[in-house]
Amino acid sequence: GVRSVAWSPDGDSLASGGWDALTKVWDAVRGVELVRLKGHRGAVFDVAWGPDNVRLATAGGDRSVRIWDSITATEVTRLRGHNDYVDAVTWSPDGKRLVSASFDNSVRIWDPDTGKETFVLPDSQGMFHSISWSPDGTRIAAACSDGQVWIWDATQGNEQASALRSPP
Repeated sequence: GVRSVAWSPDGDSLASGGWDALTKVWDAVRGVELVRLKGHRGAVFDVAWGPDNVRLATAGGDRSVRIWDSITATEVTRLRGHNDYVDAVTWSPDGKRLVSASFDNSVRIWDPDTGKETFVLPDSQGMFHSISWSPDGTRIAAACSDGQVWIWDATQGNEQASALRSPP
């Protein structure tokens, strides 16, 4: 099955990731597979295009985040640090950072060029499943199985006072 899809910034391509450990890039108009990215040793839970329309980040069941060149179909960088499935990944608006969320109760910010971890955001009592950068790139929000939406300062890694809680 397909687990995740994402449009390329120019709207011409669609990336998909699935339980078969593959990431595919599709011509969205013709419905033709353009590129097949192999490397994860488990399901691909999320896919995210970089703002440059070339780099593609994938989050996997093998506890890694991978960055691919979608034109040459090559793995550029592998990010390791999570201790469980990586469920979500997304680029900062300027493309200079990446954030990943995992079943290991952590959210991590990465430098996609060096592969180095910049911050490990304070963990919770639940697994993180979805993440989003604010449009100005200064904050990160993450959906958590503990019933909260966690919000952090993306420049310093500090938790914001305004974590949102769902009703009981």
